[in-house]
Amino acid sequence: MKRKHQRIHPEERDLQTWESPPFSRRIKISDLHPKRSNRFSIKLNDLEKSNLAKFLNVNQIHLFKCAIDLQPSEPGWLVLGKINLVASQLCVITLEKVRTNLQITLKRYLTPESERLLNESVLLDLDLVDSDPLNESVELGDIISEEIILVLPQYPRKQGAGFLKDTISLENDERPNPFQKLSELKKHMGEVSPNKNKK
Repeated sequence: MKRKHQRIHPEERDLQTWESPPFSRRIKISDLHPKRSNRFSIKLNDLEKSNLAKFLNVNQIHLFKCAIDLQPSEPGWLVLGKINLVASQLCVITLEKVRTNLQITLKRYLTPESERLLNESVLLDLDLVDSDPLNESVELGDIISEEIILVLPQYPRKQGAGFLKDTISLENDERPNPFQKLSELKKHMGEVSPNKNKK
């Protein structure tokens, strides 16, 4: 399954398109046991971590652990998994490095195209919303990368960091107020000639 991945950088808003996942773990459906769970442990080498960091727009990936379980589920397959990721990002306020720790629960269905079209033409079963087409093989690198990017903070902030509050206070403004001067002058004129408009 080939997809285009798009990631917009929060600062530069540049569009980066990936023709393939940052790492590949392609599993043939025919190699899976049709009546029991099929477990996989996904580990990344240094190059794959670097590519994933570029895809996610993070400075560095310190930890990546992923366990995937492919289970037969008529009419297709159920993809279950747990992803642990620790990465360094830049705080959008202080530009200091922030460590992001993600623990992601993954759940996807792989369903035949005919079944997907049927579900789109009627009311969707909520359990089938997160579904992918069932092909001869499944690209776990695609699915894992997408799950991470969906929950990764796009605007990370260092704990306690915040924008400076407005220090201007109108109550403490000691500059002369022209309207106040005008009001005082009018009051003074009234005291000098209080009977001016009286006959």
